[in-house]
Amino acid sequence: QNNKSKGIYETTITKNVTVIDTQAFKNVLLERFEKLAEASKNMQPQKPELEIIAPDTTTLNLLTEFKSVSTNKLAEEPVKSSWNFGDTAQILSGTKTNYSFKDTGSFPVVLDAVFQNAVTGKFEKSKLQKSIEVLDTATYKKLVEARAQKQIAAKNPEFKATSANQFNTD
Repeated sequence: QNNKSKGIYETTITKNVTVIDTQAFKNVLLERFEKLAEASKNMQPQKPELEIIAPDTTTLNLLTEFKSVSTNKLAEEPVKSSWNFGDTAQILSGTKTNYSFKDTGSFPVVLDAVFQNAVTGKFEKSKLQKSIEVLDTATYKKLVEARAQKQIAAKNPEFKATSANQFNTD
């Protein structure tokens, strides 16, 4: 009955229940456990993962921030991190550090991290690498200006870029 008026109503619900003896109950539980165990054999455990957070491009002598973070809940934040920036023998430590490059080029930034696995509680090592492009100051400035223009154009479709530093309305 589909009655939309407020009030207190009485209803009866019926559910079929099967009564079995103790041994049959144990057999049902054992069968369910075996199915679950078989299904879990085929599951691949997810591995803890870390990531380097840093820009892909920077310029000479600009202090740039590099940070190591956990990308899933299986890895706690790193407890120890060391950074090699690929342009000198200098190694910096810490989960977050700042570095400025002295030469242009492409540099492999390598992070060696130790973190605690949130599932097992064990400490594990991870080695990550990210390529950083270091540009000369003039080229980097042009890149930053082009990105800024693109962001302005995306936010203001009524504006159209007509040169490197000018915008006109249509």
